[in-house]
Amino acid sequence: MSNLINAIAHSNFLASITSELVKDEFDLLKSNISYSYRIINFAFISVTAIAGFVGLTKILSFKELKRDVNDLIERTVTKEIAEKVNQRIEDVERIVKQEAIVSSTNVKYCLPMLNPDIRSLQEYKLLDNRGFNISPVENHERKSSFSNCDVVVMDFVNGQFSDDEEVISILKKIVAIIPERLTIVIYIKRRVNELDNIFNNQDVYYTPANNVLTLMGRAIDAAQINKAFAGLKK
Repeated sequence: MSNLINAIAHSNFLASITSELVKDEFDLLKSNISYSYRIINFAFISVTAIAGFVGLTKILSFKELKRDVNDLIERTVTKEIAEKVNQRIEDVERIVKQEAIVSSTNVKYCLPMLNPDIRSLQEYKLLDNRGFNISPVENHERKSSFSNCDVVVMDFVNGQFSDDEEVISILKKIVAIIPERLTIVIYIKRRVNELDNIFNNQDVYYTPANNVLTLMGRAIDAAQINKAFAGLKK
């Protein structure tokens, strides 16, 4: 049931974006067409004036001139519409692809403490609302807790982890039991210099986040990296 609700929500979200894009493009197109008509009308008047001045009105047929102008308008407007519509379609397609990646990414949220209440965390709720297929890690020392996982969020903010050595020790244990070619988002407010050494020789990748905004962005980046790795395996 929750998957159906999420699907409907995403459909409404994409429909809203598409509607706004089309409306904006239509308004811009009306303005451009009006501008094009003014230019062509000016050109038509200018040609007529010049033709009259040099005595060519007897040779130049206004019917032919009108036909040529109409053809020019049709070609110009058709090309402009096609280019702008195609660009908007590509924009919407990129949004749809990103949303599809997010919704298909299995995220494990880990707060390495005893009996953590992860579901009540603001960060967990935000990632869940963003559309990730997210679940909490109940026991970070158990390998099975990370099965069927694409991205791991390691939360060192909502707990007392003031010692860098403790953070490093926990991460080393996590790296040893999680699947390969997986990205860890390390949520921590300070820089830990030893992070590069932990992941240097591992087929696991990490990206740091020091606040809620960067956490959301890094989670999306990690999902896209995982998707790219999945393509390499095929």
